[in-house]
Amino acid sequence: MCSSCTFLELLTPVAPKRFLALASLSAAGKAIGVSTALAVQPAIHKNFAMTDNISEITAKSQAQHVVVDNVGMIIAIAVTKLAATHLPGRQALLAPLFLFFPLAVGDVFCTYKELKSVHLRSLNRTRAEMVITQWVEGGLMPTPLQASATENLLFPEIIGPGPRLQFVPLSRLPITPSEAALLGGGRARWTAKLLDGAWPATNFGIALRNDATPRDILTAILHATYVRMEVTQLKTADMTDTYRRREIIEHCLQKAQLHKGSLLAALSSNGWDVSQFLLGSSERCRWRVDDSLA
Repeated sequence: MCSSCTFLELLTPVAPKRFLALASLSAAGKAIGVSTALAVQPAIHKNFAMTDNISEITAKSQAQHVVVDNVGMIIAIAVTKLAATHLPGRQALLAPLFLFFPLAVGDVFCTYKELKSVHLRSLNRTRAEMVITQWVEGGLMPTPLQASATENLLFPEIIGPGPRLQFVPLSRLPITPSEAALLGGGRARWTAKLLDGAWPATNFGIALRNDATPRDILTAILHATYVRMEVTQLKTADMTDTYRRREIIEHCLQKAQLHKGSLLAALSSNGWDVSQFLLGSSERCRWRVDDSLA
């Protein structure tokens, strides 16, 4: 965002008649970029704080920004004077434009490395799927440092073959009236089904009750991982059989309930925070007991 706005500022000498529009867009964009950076920086500083020294880390970070800004300004003034002295008028105006692109690439690369240096201990759907899949397949739970090294910041993470996990409203799950009655009167805080759709394009849907805890959500993701591993070994004809699908889900549910204690212990011992679970705005579609009876 800030790099794009800086590019607009560089265009103002080339298009002086559009100065006000370009400068206004640049200022608005930079304000948005600064607000975003200020919202993200506390999490980055907290990651590097070992004890109660977050104020010291914040001060050092701000000092580094001031130093880099001043050094960059000095270099920019020097380059501008050299260009004005040794280049004709039109070329002197275009010279900063050619320098902008390599500098912008360097800025984006440094930002990427800064974000990769942050090792988040909190779990969301993608991160939980990734570490639980590695634990189920290999028996080893990755640490936040190892997960950060493999986590993709630019594109959505694809966790193996098979059905994709989705948090969905209860109304989207293909449940029978008898199953809905059991949910309404039971203690289950979540339920899961293979969503309707042509195999293998179908997804695995999880519906969370309004009082579902992080432990419940992690157990549901463990259940989904077992289901994905089971169905990738089956033929298409087996998965079109409704009874076979129900049998797989029930079997994997029993495995998830059996191993959820080991999963939570492995997550905690490797530095993950299991006291909370981060859900996106589209994933907060929880149901109440009354909904299952409607």
